[in-house]
Amino acid sequence: MTSPLVGFVGSPTYPTGQIALLVAMGEERRQITCMIDFIIVDCPLAYNAILGRTTLNKIGAIISTYHLMIKFPTSEGIGCIRGDQKAARECYITLLRGANIKMNIESLDTRDEEKLQHGEPVEELLEPGQQERMVKIGMGLSTAARA
Repeated sequence: MTSPLVGFVGSPTYPTGQIALLVAMGEERRQITCMIDFIIVDCPLAYNAILGRTTLNKIGAIISTYHLMIKFPTSEGIGCIRGDQKAARECYITLLRGANIKMNIESLDTRDEEKLQHGEPVEELLEPGQQERMVKIGMGLSTAARA
């Protein structure tokens, strides 16, 4: 492979080679095994390997970055690969440090509701005196409003 990878580490990166490896994914009975072509690059990264779209499509994967999970069909049902929140966070921090991005590391956990910043409305959508036109949605909705 001679074409550069662009956007990988900020500047064009030229691969040093390519290798095909037999990779097993999943746990015990709900596991798949397939040959995957990996491109070899010589650059500092927080990851050892990255599965690309070609591989994910090949195994029929469904990805949830929020849940750090990949699911895929197997002959015995749905196989699953679970990520590690702590390891993912450490990789992200390593990546940021490698790119010389200064950031408060404590603010990286977006699942902490107290740290989330909520936006304010840009403008009022109702004219003064039109509050009766406002619809509230929730468990406390009156029977008349539900109809």
